[in-house]
Amino acid sequence: VEAPNGTVLGTSKSLLALQRQLAQQAREAVSSVVRGAVRAAAEEAERDRQSGGRAGRGGSDQGSAGGSASQPHSRRAGGAGKRAEGAGQRDDGWGAGKRAEGAGQRDDGSAEGESQAGFKPHSRRENAGGRRESEADLREAAAAGNAGAGGSGGVVEKEKLTEFPGEVIPASVTSAGPGGFEVRGYPALTAEREGVALRVLPSALEQARANRAGVVALALGQVRLAADRVTTRWTGAAALTLAASPYANTAALVEDVQRHAARSLAEQWAAGAGGAEAVALETLRRRSEFESLVTFLRERHEDEVFRVVGVLVEVLTAWRETDRVIRESSSLALLNTVSEVRDQVSTLVYAGFVAETPASRLKDLTRYLRAARLRVERAAANPRVDATAAWKVSDLTNLWEQAVEAQSRMAPDAARETTLAEVRWLLEELRVSLFAQQLGTSGKISEVRIRRLIES
Repeated sequence: VEAPNGTVLGTSKSLLALQRQLAQQAREAVSSVVRGAVRAAAEEAERDRQSGGRAGRGGSDQGSAGGSASQPHSRRAGGAGKRAEGAGQRDDGWGAGKRAEGAGQRDDGSAEGESQAGFKPHSRRENAGGRRESEADLREAAAAGNAGAGGSGGVVEKEKLTEFPGEVIPASVTSAGPGGFEVRGYPALTAEREGVALRVLPSALEQARANRAGVVALALGQVRLAADRVTTRWTGAAALTLAASPYANTAALVEDVQRHAARSLAEQWAAGAGGAEAVALETLRRRSEFESLVTFLRERHEDEVFRVVGVLVEVLTAWRETDRVIRESSSLALLNTVSEVRDQVSTLVYAGFVAETPASRLKDLTRYLRAARLRVERAAANPRVDATAAWKVSDLTNLWEQAVEAQSRMAPDAARETTLAEVRWLLEELRVSLFAQQLGTSGKISEVRIRRLIES
């Protein structure tokens, strides 16, 4: 594929692979434009603030009492608006929107229209959860901006965060882009390789995805246990089992366990556990909310870590037993069965699986692995029955993979993506029902239901 100027944008023998490649380039380009526009607006706002401040001081010496009172007040309101829009950006990208919407208002509630940073206050006054924001909330956002932007007058991306940035994170920031069109960015906390960062993302969906992970990662940084504190409490048998995990070393395993524990507890807190007010992690924007989350985690994190370790010992024990049966199966008649089971197991247990497996499914891995082992053992006695059941699973799995691939090329749809993610685990339940019925399933399961979800 070539651009009009002859530049090669991408090459591939697969149209599907090329589409995915170019889609990623497009997302990166949009993100670059958003970040560049917001950064440029912030720099211009700072220049305006400095020049405006000098002009204001000169005017106050010469102007009337009324003039000297009104002009500085206007600058303060505008400056607060600029900072409020960038004060609360999280590493995961979920914004604090409504409060930022009022950041460009005066203390008396009259709209200034557009702040000195070029950010237009939004006209609506509801946050992502539908709750109307009070004028106090809006003023709080302005105050947060003053504290969080360090006087830059705009959104400031930050890296390697160790604490919540500012008091409130805005849901979105808007600035003038190239050609005068309006560019809207979505501040979020993002979990990155080097730590948690505050970024401005190009879409609300990316913001929500990032903020959830970023909030949890930042909170974990406040309560993380030393690896030795975790490993010294393992029994000898548990230590042997955990040492045989697919992780590169014990430290990596412990870190993954802590990530899983922190996410599980954060989800409980977000649902209102422990008397906390229900707050979606995707839209957590206030420092006070974050501190409440950290308090909840600090009181429970160590116990949750050892609960997860106990579950993990069971999972890895079942994994080891299944792996042994796979390696001992040398019959040519079982070649396809063993190959399918090996592939299945590799998607259940791998380096990183603890943190990536949903809290509601981690314990189920033991059952899935046992079902896989029973399948291999029983296939030797009746390979034809195994082949028939395997075809049913394979047919639905192919449909699911096609649906996931198709969704990746469409406009983001959080509800659809959630459904497809759930189907992935329903396919594991279907395997249990077909190959190891005596183990039982988690709820009712049927091919018809799975197919309906895939095609919905």
